[in-house]
Amino acid sequence: IQNSPGMSDTYMNLGNYFKEIVTVVDSIFPTKPEPQYRAVSGLSMGGHAALDIASQVPHLVRSVSTFCHSPTRFAIGDAHNSAKTDVQELWRNLRWHSTRTTANKGDYLYAVSREMSLGLSGASLHHEYMLTPFFRHWAFRIDSQFNFHMRMFDEERPETPTCFSYVTVYPQANAW
Repeated sequence: IQNSPGMSDTYMNLGNYFKEIVTVVDSIFPTKPEPQYRAVSGLSMGGHAALDIASQVPHLVRSVSTFCHSPTRFAIGDAHNSAKTDVQELWRNLRWHSTRTTANKGDYLYAVSREMSLGLSGASLHHEYMLTPFFRHWAFRIDSQFNFHMRMFDEERPETPTCFSYVTVYPQANAW
């Protein structure tokens, strides 16, 4: 991925791209622009990206969820200082979020989704796990995932977290 003009030191920094998307969406659509009403979710590698985004911009997202999590380990950081990172190592950044992992019983990555869920629930996060009887590597029971995020929007969270940690491989950290 090449850097966009004016985006220095953002090689694979999905958090910076997400900030840009939030600005555009909030300017075009009638959204509730507060982080309390914003979520990110993804399937497979997109689930990995959702967790990475939420960990990089914890102040912009209320909840994060994955379908059939894929253990993708892509290089993040600027081109000269990139590192392979497992999102489970970023659990401290997710402490302020509500998280959810959905796994399909017949998915070839079922064990990976289960491991992710155990890691997040063991990290004292507000975490939910859903196992479906579905047999493929697909987003199944999207309605249930959507309802999870809607419930989280209704549950107020404090203005600032009681405990805050921020781990990043980027040369410029800018949460809050």
